[in-house]
Amino acid sequence: MRTWIVLPLWIGRWVVVISGSTPNVNSVEVVLWQLWKAPFAMKKFRTRQFDRSMLRTQRHPAEGNRIAPIPYLHPVRLPSFIITSLLFLVAGAQAPLAELPMTMRGKLLFIDVYLNDDPTPLHVLFDSGAGVTVVDSKVARERGLVLSGALSIGTSGKRVQADRSPGNTIRLGERYMLDSVELYLMDLAHLSAHYKTPIDAILGTDLLSRAVVCTDLDAMRMRIHDPRTYVHAGSAAALTATELDSGTYGFPMQVVPDGRKDTIEVLVKIDTGADNHLTFYNHAVVAHGLMREGKRYRSVRGFGAEPTMTHNRRGRLVAATVGGHTWRKVPVVYQVDPVNALSKHACDGLIGQQLLNDFTITYDLPAGKVYLEPRK
Repeated sequence: MRTWIVLPLWIGRWVVVISGSTPNVNSVEVVLWQLWKAPFAMKKFRTRQFDRSMLRTQRHPAEGNRIAPIPYLHPVRLPSFIITSLLFLVAGAQAPLAELPMTMRGKLLFIDVYLNDDPTPLHVLFDSGAGVTVVDSKVARERGLVLSGALSIGTSGKRVQADRSPGNTIRLGERYMLDSVELYLMDLAHLSAHYKTPIDAILGTDLLSRAVVCTDLDAMRMRIHDPRTYVHAGSAAALTATELDSGTYGFPMQVVPDGRKDTIEVLVKIDTGADNHLTFYNHAVVAHGLMREGKRYRSVRGFGAEPTMTHNRRGRLVAATVGGHTWRKVPVVYQVDPVNALSKHACDGLIGQQLLNDFTITYDLPAGKVYLEPRK
């Protein structure tokens, strides 16, 4: 019985020795005692001198022939040690695997990532609405990516043929790696010109499907956590994230359409690559009667990862609510262009960065959860 009680302290002592610090038995015992005596009334403990019956001695191999005192944990002090150990374990589990700076252009978020063994980072758009990772064709040629055929992929406009490059490695931060990433090549020059910043690649579900990702706009940092050990520490309740087409995710939203008083529930894709508020697809506009009959709506142009220009309509919702947060008079785009009408979607629309930027967002998509913490 004594072996398993003393073993954790032995491990802790060796960690301290290896780190180059001198173990302080007195300070360890005091910390444990302070934790223990808080919930229970016990006799006063002398912090400067111990009862020798509570100690035993043993030769420490790292300290020559000097007799080193090794604390023996009395049973009444065991709970405090367990509490301390758990605190250290939780703190270690919550430490991010990687933390990297973000920049913002317009309402969109960008990060620097490293492709394969190239020491020069790529300027990458973080796009939760992207079902695949896309690299600009010119950048792919400069980096010498190995191609292996082409595949048809869907965009916000239409389906396009894109060359693919399998088996790539992406590094985020100092040590977080995404292995076996299949990249798709497209011309992103129109996006770079529109946002007035070079866009070398678009990264979305390849990252979000493998890790817990937190985007903190107040600190302008992205934190990446291990999904096997992550425990959310915020106050926001988890929203159920529904898997959609191409590995993207969405959650339910309650909206009051233009000119109406009733509330309907819609399923919207989480799309950090969209710099607007809300967009509704053609089929949802028709099915839910989102546009008022006879009303004239302003035209708005748009495009996505490929440069096909679309002409849709712009309006406002009376209100929109998600996760207990409500917006009034919300701008919305109705995708009624014939090009968009041909696209098939597993949701009603998308929520863009104009609304998502109101939150510190944690994407725990491996567990099917999203946390929206209102920003201060």
